[in-house]
Amino acid sequence: MKKIILVGASGLLVDFCDELESQGWTIEGYIDKQKNKNSDLIYLGNDQDNIKGNKLITMTGLKSYSELLIKNKLFQLYKQDIENLIFKGAKISKSIEIIDKSNIIIFDLVSIKNSAIIGENTFINTMTSIGHHTHIKGNTSISIGVLIGGNVTIGNACFIGMGAKIFPGVSIGENCCISANAIITQNVPDNSYVSGKNKIKPMKIEGMGL
Repeated sequence: MKKIILVGASGLLVDFCDELESQGWTIEGYIDKQKNKNSDLIYLGNDQDNIKGNKLITMTGLKSYSELLIKNKLFQLYKQDIENLIFKGAKISKSIEIIDKSNIIIFDLVSIKNSAIIGENTFINTMTSIGHHTHIKGNTSISIGVLIGGNVTIGNACFIGMGAKIFPGVSIGENCCISANAIITQNVPDNSYVSGKNKIKPMKIEGMGL
């Protein structure tokens, strides 16, 4: 029997539970910053020490860049016990490269083209399209409805907001935050915040701990 504990599932708890149960997992409970009133699962509190020695998967609604940093810290702490989760309905080329047990979460209605590389601890939300030969280096969250062209590189620890568009051949540096509906047609340096069309500003990163 495959047993699992959910960590930080937030408002997406019901979606994750349905998919995991359909794939044969028995969910022993969940850990989050607060109890979810819409779930009958056992609430295990928010003390991360409770889950040592158990199989688990970390996930979160990722409403902000700060939540991405928390998720990345959890991944570093428990990475040996984390499973990938790919929702039914995701269209993924057989030639893409992903690592087993590396906390890659891919929602339904996601399309990933040939020869893409998806790094560890990457969250890809629904209705997102990732082009051919694109490399997402890891520890990154991609929101709903993002369009990423072919031959794009996205550095470590990036947050990409809902509806953002990244054109083919663009390189995004590490520790970047891309706002919702941003349009990017040029390279973005490390530690940048991007909004609108190519409006790039330096971003101060504190307490990364990655």
